[in-house]
Amino acid sequence: MLTTETGRIEAIRLLIEQGELLGLPRTQLLGAAQVDEVDLLDPDGRVPVSKYWDLWRFIAREVPDPDLGLKLCGQIQVRDTGVVGYAMLHSANLR
Repeated sequence: MLTTETGRIEAIRLLIEQGELLGLPRTQLLGAAQVDEVDLLDPDGRVPVSKYWDLWRFIAREVPDPDLGLKLCGQIQVRDTGVVGYAMLHSANLR
């Protein structure tokens, strides 16, 4: 039985790319998320959600900008969110 909440490794890959655009070193971003380059290559990879939040906290500490979340999420395309993005693109509304 799965006891740890997990998410797609793709979310971490996207956040690492955004962190790099902010000037943060890739090695530090990988370390903050506790993943390596091989982990990022798995299109079906899953990681504990805590790794995603650790990476967010690292970026927030390094880039003290109150609008950071809006700026980073504004760069992500809907299609980057997988099946959820696909559903959003093909839905007239949230219902």
